[in-house]
Amino acid sequence: MSRLSQAVLALTVAMIGGLVGVTAAPAAVSVPTSVSGSGLDVAQFAVAMDPSGDRSALAYAGTVSRSRSGRVMLFARLGHGRRFRSSQRLDDLRRDTGVRAPVLLSAVKVSVAADGSAVAVWVVIATRRHYGRWRYRLRVARAPAGRRFERPRTLLSTPRHFELTGLVAGRNGLAVVGLHRDERVQVIVARPGAPRAAPQDLGSSRVYVAPPSLALGPGGGVLAAWSPTSASAARAALLAPRGRRFRVARAVSAAGEVASYAGAVAGPGGAGVAWTKPPSVPGEPAQSYPWPVAGRVRFARLNSRAGHFSAPVTLADVTISGAGQVALPRGGAAAAWRQYIEKTVSGDSDFLVNSQLFAHAPFTGDTAARALSQLPAIAFRPVIGALGDRALIAWREVPVRTIGSRLRLAVAGPHGWEPTMTFADGGELEVQTTPETGIADDRHPAAGDLTIAAGASSALLAWTTLARQPNGNRLHRVRLASYRP
Repeated sequence: MSRLSQAVLALTVAMIGGLVGVTAAPAAVSVPTSVSGSGLDVAQFAVAMDPSGDRSALAYAGTVSRSRSGRVMLFARLGHGRRFRSSQRLDDLRRDTGVRAPVLLSAVKVSVAADGSAVAVWVVIATRRHYGRWRYRLRVARAPAGRRFERPRTLLSTPRHFELTGLVAGRNGLAVVGLHRDERVQVIVARPGAPRAAPQDLGSSRVYVAPPSLALGPGGGVLAAWSPTSASAARAALLAPRGRRFRVARAVSAAGEVASYAGAVAGPGGAGVAWTKPPSVPGEPAQSYPWPVAGRVRFARLNSRAGHFSAPVTLADVTISGAGQVALPRGGAAAAWRQYIEKTVSGDSDFLVNSQLFAHAPFTGDTAARALSQLPAIAFRPVIGALGDRALIAWREVPVRTIGSRLRLAVAGPHGWEPTMTFADGGELEVQTTPETGIADDRHPAAGDLTIAAGASSALLAWTTLARQPNGNRLHRVRLASYRP
């Protein structure tokens, strides 16, 4: 066929396509794929992208299915967008409670810096020869841009228990790690090749349901935020882009305002601190109430590298149980939250507990909250991310009186909301449910593990599902899909 004939054929096809109304494919989620090993029962995982969306990293840990001694291993994969390279083993543990150590890997986080370098951190709980003598180790591995992870090293080793609460990767392998230890908010600023850094104490926090958090601040700095108690003001501290220590913490919420579940937020629209303002009942956070309560999702924007915050604004007046989630796309902030709804089944004390998901994104033109999930169903805790000028809200949803789940995604942009989509079958959940009540416990990793990692041009959605093996055993696997506008 000559070039002229090919051009005529292409023009004819284009004209026919226009006549029948063929348009470009809409934004969608890719087909989910499994990204963890087939012989590993995954218990912990984390995924991250750099701000441009070009580089991504995945870390996951679990028990080897064929190991009788409870062998625990940690793997990592680096990639471009959703295309990951082969896995790399970062740590090999044995979960024996006798002589051998270490015994358990309790947490893992991963972060990718703007220069493409990646950092992974995890916590190993080890026991010595005698019971009751525990040791907690914070481990780190760095991957320079374009290279694999280097050999791990220990950042902290202590007999005192601590929680790993956050990680932000900076240029050239900088790792800023957040800890919650003995009701104190602490950070470690670790630079490659430097001596082991001692944790810096930022303040106190007795709110365990919403531990302190970290986020990337302006110009490459790091923002830390937390609630000292469930009946106190939100506080924040800032690490300058080239600084070695965080500046003195300051109150962010208004004078006398109670701020529960405070957390650092960052995205294409900047950085700031978000929190949930519960009812005026001293000493009790909103989540402790067994019934829905009125509250507010509040936000204060970080205006400069000097650490000045704007006056707090209310993103949504909500009926809430727990913390509202906030994202910062270009053009404004978006909030998502879950509301419990009780419905009496019969004349006695039996009742059905549903939970519905709501969101408010003022930049779409909405003046009121929007219901994202439909009843009757149980909507689990949402996760939210920012991709350019869009806010992405994902959640796991279970129809009542079933154990199967589905994964849902709602996208808010400057031109309104895109149609809510079901992008994957979430599989069965290992949660406490009964056919009569449908009550589910979303604290189990299988129900609350859904994660969003967003860059400038695309976002990754990762979660775990139960996969049945040929021998009848069921293993948790990490699955991943990408969203591209």
